[in-house]
Amino acid sequence: MGTLAFEDVRKSYGEVEVIHGVNLDVRDTEFVALVGPSGCGKSTLLRMIAGLEAISSGAISIDGRVVNEVAPMDRDVAMVFQSYALYPHMTVAQNMGFALKLAGWKKRDIREQVGKAAAILGLEPYLERKPKELSGGQMQRVAMGRAIVRNPEIFLFDEPLSNLDAKLRVKVRGEIKALHQRLKTTTVYVTHDQVEAMTLADRLVVMNQGNVEQIGTPLELYDRPATDFVAGFIGTPPMNLFEGQLHAGENPRFVLEDGTSLPLPDRFGSVEPGAGRTTLGVRPEHLVPADSGWELTVDLVETMGNETHITGHVGTSEAIFVMNGRDFPAPGDKVYLSPENDNLHLFIDGRRLNMDAAPSIDRTN
Repeated sequence: MGTLAFEDVRKSYGEVEVIHGVNLDVRDTEFVALVGPSGCGKSTLLRMIAGLEAISSGAISIDGRVVNEVAPMDRDVAMVFQSYALYPHMTVAQNMGFALKLAGWKKRDIREQVGKAAAILGLEPYLERKPKELSGGQMQRVAMGRAIVRNPEIFLFDEPLSNLDAKLRVKVRGEIKALHQRLKTTTVYVTHDQVEAMTLADRLVVMNQGNVEQIGTPLELYDRPATDFVAGFIGTPPMNLFEGQLHAGENPRFVLEDGTSLPLPDRFGSVEPGAGRTTLGVRPEHLVPADSGWELTVDLVETMGNETHITGHVGTSEAIFVMNGRDFPAPGDKVYLSPENDNLHLFIDGRRLNMDAAPSIDRTN
């Protein structure tokens, strides 16, 4: 079993609290990604799992055992660092087997275990090389192999792809996914790259300033973001977010802060959001060119090959939409856009309003 549980976990440096009461259950064999901008606390959480950071209050349990006071080497976890952390004077085989050597394993058993891990990762031709003779991707696989040989209950990854170029990052990302599918070891993975998190993880934990904003599958967070922060962080390009006020009743509309009026579907006519800060959200792919609707003045056209990203402004608010094909507007053109009825989101004081039934604040976590 490789279960992991956080119970009201907090971390303070002096009087400054940086992790604010995290609660999370990670199931056996699950791949969970901690994702968020730099400084949100995700790496601090990972280091607390590993025992490299002390917990100020709360409890972390591995397989039902509270490990707050357990030494890192006795937690049955293995960590892959951003910097690889390989010993330059050792060969690949020696790096991979070093932890087993410290644990008192026999040389024959170490060779066997290292050989198994090398076969899984395609490192057999490089076992006698030193780290300086390897590429970045190969060094990252060695770091992963060093974790695999220990056969831990939980793998911990701390932004392992951030030092790789874009093409290699995609390749190694696929290797990590395949590795998890093969070994089925519980994995906690830290990244600031939401594309990386969405393609790898069974569930995401989106963090913001030491708080958990939302927990869910990638598609749950994409389709039903609980907060405007999640809406703006998950997705490439991110969701369009407009500040203003909802005018319900007959012919509902959303009036931006500059006075621009955006017509809304009839279902918004019965919504009473109250007096809180109101934000309207719609993803770029859910804005469709039309004969009338929201008027956007085009500022920038980015062709991606399979699709084109059109950035402009609606009133004074920036917006982006996505087009397929080759017939796209030019900077300076005006385009009318119609939002897809079921894919508009309303946020009140940052929380998503659940409009699937009677309107209510979505408390999904």
